[in-house]
Amino acid sequence: TALFVLETLPDDLDFSLVSVSAWKAMELELAAQIFSPFKKWFVTRHPNVTEAVTSDRQNSDTKRLASFLKGNKDMSLGEMQWNLNLLATSEKTIKSSLCLQELKAFVADYFETPEFFFSPTGITELISQPNIDRYRNGAAHTTLFSSAKAEESLNFVKAILPRLMLGLLPKKS
Repeated sequence: TALFVLETLPDDLDFSLVSVSAWKAMELELAAQIFSPFKKWFVTRHPNVTEAVTSDRQNSDTKRLASFLKGNKDMSLGEMQWNLNLLATSEKTIKSSLCLQELKAFVADYFETPEFFFSPTGITELISQPNIDRYRNGAAHTTLFSSAKAEESLNFVKAILPRLMLGLLPKKS
């Protein structure tokens, strides 16, 4: 969708759809590759999810992850980024959070290169909050996106995809 819109719309229109489409595809991929399998894994290990996430639901840093695990609502890109950033940068928060401890265990068990998740130069560098703000949030809210800005956003997403997809490879059985 993003490439089609970029190549076919006249230059005087708002091209935010290009950026939103590209980042939405990334958001859906992160959900499908990380958070949906993690939720299934968590529920298998903690059948009484409500009880398991009680402490995390009281913590402002981890309440979004706990709510995701307890409920039926998907996580937003910003929420995914927040939790992946905690995983890579906050040992203190991980120690006090069952949800993050389990996310860390899942990543270590499930992915071929878990260090991609545990390092600040891994996944959190690729989907950093400044990148999300610049490309995705700017397009989704009030900024008018020129074709040049939309192309920059699309090129950014295309440039990080190979590294992202390598980092998301599951372990071989």
